[in-house]
Amino acid sequence: MGSFLSLLQEKPLPDIPDTSWAAFLDGIAAFTVLIVLGFTLLTLLVYALWARKKKIHFIYNLFAPYTPLAWLFLCIPAGLLAGGYCLWQYYQVLNVNEGGLLIAAKITALAIILTGLASYVLILCIPGLTPRKFRYRPAPFLHRAKAPQKKLQV
Repeated sequence: MGSFLSLLQEKPLPDIPDTSWAAFLDGIAAFTVLIVLGFTLLTLLVYALWARKKKIHFIYNLFAPYTPLAWLFLCIPAGLLAGGYCLWQYYQVLNVNEGGLLIAAKITALAIILTGLASYVLILCIPGLTPRKFRYRPAPFLHRAKAPQKKLQV
């Protein structure tokens, strides 16, 4: 699972044993994947609930900012949690006093990007997650003339 973190394959300090570094990467990769999956599912759940709760009472509500998308910012706590865990494990497991901040920053950035991207793509791809009244439909699609129905000749 450590190959998931290919950007961290090079050890920051040469005196870290290879087995300890591999175990550290495996643990961090597993935790990062769990955090990304958990926060992605949490984002989808909260987004769906918030989108259903949003109502249109006035015509200008159609053009108001779509606030349920603000839940995509749950990727930031996900990244901070993954980075904090990485920093804690770096100092606890490897018993070194330097180099942990850069690795934690990389893990934080990776978790933020993966969680935000996965959440956004799933919001776009899962049908029915966004209520129909808030989905974008171009004007020509809405105002096109319906084709007359042909009667079947028997």
